[in-house]
Amino acid sequence: MEFLKNKITVSFAYQLSLGLIALLIAFLPKMVVLGFILMFASILYGLKKKEVKFQLDVILLSFALLYGAYLIGALFTNNADAAGKYLEYKLSFILIPFLFSFRPKFHLNLSLPISGLSIGIILSSIFGIIKAISTYSKTHIILTSFTSSNICIDHPTYFAAMTSISIAGIWYLHKNKNSGFTGNWVFLYMGFALCMLCLSYAMAAILFLLLLSSWIILKWVYSTINKWFFLTLLISLPIFLFFTVTHVTGFKDEFSNSMEALKSYVADPSKFVEGNDEVLSGDQVRLVMWTVTVKAWSKNPWGVGTGNVDECLSRELKRIGQHELATLGENNEIRYNPHNQYLQIGLEIGILGFLVFLFGMIASIIRGISTKNWFLILIVSCLLFNCLFESMLQRQTGIVFFTFWICLLLVHSKQTQERSE
Repeated sequence: MEFLKNKITVSFAYQLSLGLIALLIAFLPKMVVLGFILMFASILYGLKKKEVKFQLDVILLSFALLYGAYLIGALFTNNADAAGKYLEYKLSFILIPFLFSFRPKFHLNLSLPISGLSIGIILSSIFGIIKAISTYSKTHIILTSFTSSNICIDHPTYFAAMTSISIAGIWYLHKNKNSGFTGNWVFLYMGFALCMLCLSYAMAAILFLLLLSSWIILKWVYSTINKWFFLTLLISLPIFLFFTVTHVTGFKDEFSNSMEALKSYVADPSKFVEGNDEVLSGDQVRLVMWTVTVKAWSKNPWGVGTGNVDECLSRELKRIGQHELATLGENNEIRYNPHNQYLQIGLEIGILGFLVFLFGMIASIIRGISTKNWFLILIVSCLLFNCLFESMLQRQTGIVFFTFWICLLLVHSKQTQERSE
């Protein structure tokens, strides 16, 4: 036993825990506590060896302040069960930044956490493909069976967001010539992950990836070829993107439905949101929920209280005749949340909680810029973009994933900054 203690270094144990956490979030999120237990044990080991030090970081502290806003909001709840559930889910806003406040003195290598995430995506994809094959054997409809929730073992939006980050992470290691990340397998993985992302039909993640790819291509052309070619590409890329979403099967249907819903909404917003016993599409539901949430927030600028969002939105939906959407289930929850994290936070914990959240995200981007850590900037940007279309931080998977990666990269960036000074 003493031999093993001497052989296992603090650095190895700590970074192994990061890899395990990243893998479990992507594949077995309910088991992720095992990774955090290992991380906690390695921190204790590091404190004993004096290879870890406690150091507060104002950006990490902003996560705790956000949790504090939810805690205060719970004092005004009408639904103790819902408030308790949200406080339990969002406890990661305190625990994860707390663990990362114990800063390792050794250099953090991102190879293991990125590898763990990528392995998690592969395992999740394999089980998703098996699930899709089972669905196809019953329905014999290829497109439906192998897309969206049928090929994802988790919510398609979360799967797509994690897959996007894994692609970027593998490319990050490849570009930095990390050991083991220079072979052709890198491109094979990226191609496989890209296919799975597209099959998820998570439009927000796909659009984010298209915008990001366009920016990278334009940046590369501008810096390596010539400005005339850059201008030609600048004009042609939007045309290509428009052609993709209007002619490629699957994307075409999603884009057409979205545009039809948007046109109807712009033509007469009041009439659009009023209930008329019509079965609403996903895009129509979003527009109704966004409109209702904005109205509810304008009436309650300081928030309605933790766990009270569903009850509040149910009342607003009934006022406009959307009785089906307003129906509260067994857990006092309506069928659809606001599908926008900014509106969700604003309505639940008010403008102060909203500003705390924005501060943490903007401060993270600023640190990414100052330390030239584009991977941190990308992850925060991915979260902010997806928050426009989904309440990304309402499920525990989204909370743990984004809090873990942002905190990890904030510490990594801080180390980079200190080494350069």
